[in-house]
Amino acid sequence: MYEHILVVDDEKEIADLLEVYLKNDGYTVHKFYNGLDALQCINETDLDLAILDIMLPDTDGFRISGLYCAQPISEYDERHRLRLPANAG
Repeated sequence: MYEHILVVDDEKEIADLLEVYLKNDGYTVHKFYNGLDALQCINETDLDLAILDIMLPDTDGFRISGLYCAQPISEYDERHRLRLPANAG
């Protein structure tokens, strides 16, 4: 089960709402409003899942996703990517 979830969105209302829902379900949430802080968290924290905004002011979610997926993980674990475009619908 996923326990440590990274949430990155420069729209604070969205990040805050995701944090509330995830914490209510018992997850540990690492929330950031910019990419640079999120990159530091990726290097220092063993994360299970990342929810990323693609269009950030200081970097983009694709770069963060690439670094997140490049982190070493156990042979029994794998990292998945799910992309939800802003214009979905």
